[in-house]
Amino acid sequence: MGIRRKMFLPFVAAIVVLGGASLWVLYSSLENLEEKFIGHVLAGKAAEVQSAIESASRAAMEQAVLFSRIPGVQAAYEEALGGNISDESDPAVQRAREAIRRELGGLLQGYEAGMGRKLQLHYHLPNVRSLVRLWRDKQVVRGGQKLDVSDDLSSFRPTVAEVNRSGKPVMGIELGEGGFAIRGVTPVLSAQGKPVGSVETLADFAAVLQGASSGGQQLILYMNAEHLKITAALRDSAKYPLLADRYVLVSGGKDAQAEKLVSPALLDRGAKGLAQETREGLALGAFPIKDYKGTQVGVVVAVLDIRTEKALISMVEYTLAGMLLLLLAVPTGIAGYAFNKLVARPVDLIVEKIKDITEDKADLTAKLPADSGDEMASLAQWFNRLMDKLSGFISLNKAVLDAVPDPLFVVDKDRRILLANKATAELAGHNQDALRGQGCADIFGTDVCGTTRCPVRMIQDGKAVAQDTVIDCRKAGKRMVIKPFVQAVRDAHGHEFGWLEFAQNITGVVEREEALQEHLDQLQTVNAEISHVAGEITGSLRTISTQVEEVNRGAGVQRRRVEETMAAMTQMTGAARDVAHSAQAAATQAEEARGAAAEGEQVVRQATGVINAVKDQTELLKANMGALGQRAQDIGRILTVISDIADQTNLLALNAAIEAARAGEAGRGFAVVADEVRKLAEKTMTATGEVTQVISAIQQETHRNLEVTEQAARTVDEATMLSGRSGENLHRIVELVTGTAGQVQSIAAAVEEQSAVSVHISKALDDVSAVSEDTAKGMDESAHSLAQLGQLAERLKTVSLGM
Repeated sequence: MGIRRKMFLPFVAAIVVLGGASLWVLYSSLENLEEKFIGHVLAGKAAEVQSAIESASRAAMEQAVLFSRIPGVQAAYEEALGGNISDESDPAVQRAREAIRRELGGLLQGYEAGMGRKLQLHYHLPNVRSLVRLWRDKQVVRGGQKLDVSDDLSSFRPTVAEVNRSGKPVMGIELGEGGFAIRGVTPVLSAQGKPVGSVETLADFAAVLQGASSGGQQLILYMNAEHLKITAALRDSAKYPLLADRYVLVSGGKDAQAEKLVSPALLDRGAKGLAQETREGLALGAFPIKDYKGTQVGVVVAVLDIRTEKALISMVEYTLAGMLLLLLAVPTGIAGYAFNKLVARPVDLIVEKIKDITEDKADLTAKLPADSGDEMASLAQWFNRLMDKLSGFISLNKAVLDAVPDPLFVVDKDRRILLANKATAELAGHNQDALRGQGCADIFGTDVCGTTRCPVRMIQDGKAVAQDTVIDCRKAGKRMVIKPFVQAVRDAHGHEFGWLEFAQNITGVVEREEALQEHLDQLQTVNAEISHVAGEITGSLRTISTQVEEVNRGAGVQRRRVEETMAAMTQMTGAARDVAHSAQAAATQAEEARGAAAEGEQVVRQATGVINAVKDQTELLKANMGALGQRAQDIGRILTVISDIADQTNLLALNAAIEAARAGEAGRGFAVVADEVRKLAEKTMTATGEVTQVISAIQQETHRNLEVTEQAARTVDEATMLSGRSGENLHRIVELVTGTAGQVQSIAAAVEEQSAVSVHISKALDDVSAVSEDTAKGMDESAHSLAQLGQLAERLKTVSLGM
């Protein structure tokens, strides 16, 4: 409501209330007068109709009484009662019927000549049968043929039955085959004064209604539809239409439009008493029609044309309303001019200023004139102060919004921008004022814009935006990753009028996270390679262990063969000494010496084969130990790469934690991930150090085993050489022993030489035995070192899998 209305409300309200009250009183009085007038007219019309019915009933009764004691009629009844009155074709009754016609024929003709219509005079037998209808030539028409019979009236003529039963006259309305009829029924008395039948006269009900219809008034007669079983003449629905299956239109007025205005509800109320309503300038009044017993059998609707009266009343109402408007307009105009000059104009200036503010067109530094010295000047002064404060507040808010480095904007229900900060304008390539009214999809153009996955639309639809939601887009050819935050904006009453969206730019965080993930993938690849290398080392160690065991078994065989050779050489030495003491015995045992020498030669050959096998196994062990050392060096280089990757991962994790801390609450989850990555990098560095120590131990053990293996190889070479010399000497001994068969004289010298050689061979065999023992011990130590190396390889594999 405007200030003008508020200021003039008491003044106008007083005039309106007083004028309205006066007009209402006048309208109410006119309406009451109209209602009372119509009610009075309708009540008079109902009384008039009822009076007319009573007058017609009384006249009918008076006529009937005149014909109840005519001597000729009495004689005819005696004739009829002398026959069988229950037989409708009884001759006595027929004679009585004809006698009455003759008796009253002159009177009825005179009545018809004087009144212009026949007198409806009807005599009845005491058993409620018709004796004679004097306005007809014959009694009834059956099958198109007129018959003169005494038809039974008991089923539909209760008045006749009542008069013949009680002997008392009855008058009023009774429904018959033709519809409504006003009847006067009285007993026919014999000469002795006893009832012998009854007589009635009928008055035309339509004539009664026609007589009451005067002065432009109409009367419409309705009968209750339940009486159609009696009124056979009214069963033609085309001529006598039904209304709501409850009422039959018996007779209407001159205006057919009035019949259409009659409603079943009005007839229902009129059946109980006088009811009235006004429709289309016509007053309708309904009242009941009752039969001779007081039972309602129909309704009469009186139609009054009150359009002239209503026009006069309307004219009075319009005149009074015009006067009231004039009373309102004159003082209101005078007061309005003064108010507009002194109050409204300054208020309009303030309103225009506020409107400009709402439309972002106002100059907050402009001042309103405040020199009038009244309350409006004080209002202007305080308004100017308000503008100054508002200007400072808006400047502060704009500075705060523009200080936000990421896009921040407010959209309406159609997702059009209402307010945006400087970062949003820079992203769109427009100034902040030009952004107002544009769709946010025009600025960002992401895959979710315009879809149900739009964060603003999800909030509008009552859905929640997941905390980990990010949107990937490209602006000016560069990748941009946005994390949206949406919040509904409500006014002071809690009603939503917009939605605030903060599009946090997390492109740097995402790119660093992807780089960290790439390093982690590389680390996993290196771990897989380490695991593969450790598996290969384990397999190689198993092969070397098997070969060492075989070498160890060969050394054992060699030691046993050398012991057997030493035993044979001891025996040979003893035999030589025996030859030296007894040349005679030497000739006998020369053959045995030759066989022993041949056997010794065979043993030396076997020892030489075993030593050669040990040599081959030693060479193979040396090559395997060299390959193991090379594998250990390869693992060392891989561990160096792992250490470098771990250092880089630790550095990236530290940088990611710093960026997550700068992101604040939004980067808290990523900070936790970065911290876990940093811990994993530290764990990787620790495990890499442990693995480096293990590989260093493996390298040292490999180097020591390689030295032992090389020493064993040199010893085996020396044993091989000595075994070869022993084989050559034994071969020479065999040749000498063979030649001693004919040279016993030279046996002693040969035996002495053989003894010396045997001592040398024994010494060489002692050296071979020692080398074999050393080789066996070296193989045991190599097997132990290889077992440790296998454990270290398994540990390396476990550490790489744990990474």
